[in-house]
Amino acid sequence: MKHRPGYFAPKSFEQFTQSDKERQLEEAVSSERPFSEVPFLVAANFIKADAVRVFVPIGMNFSAADIPFQQRGKTVQAEFDFAGQVRGPQNSVVSAVRDTIRVRLDPEKSQKQRRAVQYTTGFYLKPGLYSLKFLLRENQTGKLSTFEQPLSVPDYGGRKVSMSSIILSTRLEPQTQRDKAIQKLGGSAGALPGTSKLPDPLVVEQKRIVPSVTHVFSRAETLYIFFQTYLPHHKGAPHLTQSLVFYREGQLFQRSAPVELAEFDEDSPDTVTSNVSTPLSSFPKGQYVLEVSTTEASSGASLTEKVSFVVQ
Repeated sequence: MKHRPGYFAPKSFEQFTQSDKERQLEEAVSSERPFSEVPFLVAANFIKADAVRVFVPIGMNFSAADIPFQQRGKTVQAEFDFAGQVRGPQNSVVSAVRDTIRVRLDPEKSQKQRRAVQYTTGFYLKPGLYSLKFLLRENQTGKLSTFEQPLSVPDYGGRKVSMSSIILSTRLEPQTQRDKAIQKLGGSAGALPGTSKLPDPLVVEQKRIVPSVTHVFSRAETLYIFFQTYLPHHKGAPHLTQSLVFYREGQLFQRSAPVELAEFDEDSPDTVTSNVSTPLSSFPKGQYVLEVSTTEASSGASLTEKVSFVVQ
């Protein structure tokens, strides 16, 4: 049999050694070729971490309906690898993450639970323009999918009043405990040097807010709304007035009473955190827009931010 130099007959994924699997991930995340065997959604949010860095929580959500979960004793499970890169100028890798997780399901509830799986991670980045690329691999069949998009990290250090992303969630986790159905088998966090001691901005009262990727919620759930307002170089206590307005199908649905905020967060000279919850039982099914308006009394500065979601 003749073959060209450097040619190797292709293996099936089941025949891959561990080094084969690692090499496949490295090549796939570096390749310009897209993969789409397991479609998934990615959402990024932005929260100020310190004077020079922004915390960028990343959420990935994918349907597990077609994933071949394996029966292991009394549970069914699937294993996934994730690889992500943030690239800066000249396509240099600024930060990277590599995780392996195992998802376990209760067989009696598996059909319901298999609707979606969410994976979350995060990066600490300086303001600027980047490109974000994520790869997912299902580890029984070797199915691959990639996602790539520009990432513009805002600068919260200016003199103007500014606001973080408005984060919507229906999930709270104890700070020291993660979802028992998802086990992290190994990996590395994406962070800049010196960020390991930075607090997680999404931990409020010892509970971690898990940002929603899809912004699709049920009327049986409680909606948690999290955002921060920044007043760099502000002298004295803040004097903020904030209001929340919900629009349904383009029409005014609900308006909150204005709230006066006169204190910065503990140990912060410029940040005011807002954390609001509302049951969705009174929200009819439909498409909504949440509008957050903020006014700073001493300067007269004001800003408005919006976020969309669906109740079904």
